Amino acid sequence: FPSHDNSLRNMMQKVMAATPKHNPSDAPITAIKYHPGTRFLVGIFLVFMDKILKPGEKTVDSMTYIDAFIIGIIQSFAMIPGTSRSASTIAGALGRKLSKTAATEFSFFLAIPTLSAAAGYKMLKNWDTLSATNLSDIAIGNALSFITAFFAVKFFIQMVQKNGFHIFGYYRIIIGMVFLFTLL
Repeated sequence: FPSHDNSLRNMMQKVMAATPKHNPSDAPITAIKYHPGTRFLVGIFLVFMDKILKPGEKTVDSMTYIDAFIIGIIQSFAMIPGTSRSASTIAGALGRKLSKTAATEFSFFLAIPTLSAAAGYKMLKNWDTLSATNLSDIAIGNALSFITAFFAVKFFIQMVQKNGFHIFGYYRIIIGMVFLFTLL
């Protein structure tokens, strides 16, 4: 993760530049089962992403605010059901010539405000139906998710550095095929 004194502030400013301000999509999570084709196509893209989008040498510290804004715009493709938010942002970052490591790190940094805003919005929207037990469950779930994500991100970055993105492409192709066969 960024190591310079001003790196954290600099990175957070870029994350905010890339964070969407409004998400008009509020499709139920169950809608993903109806989009095996999108999962399959994104999987094919991920298999070839290392060849299509050659990484550059930019780091999170050296990327510009324009880079961050464009990556944020590309992230909006994830509103298409079956499209991966992280794959969209990583592809956008590679297209802006970030290194694989920087692209993957920035994608995960960008998830924090994006997913927090979405969760906060849904929580406020359903506030009148939440009990104290629900709120405590949500708090525990968030804390455990943060801890798990911290270790998962480290593992994911090491795996991407070693193997590239094609492994995740094969995973999405298989999931797309499984979903397709369940619809038949």
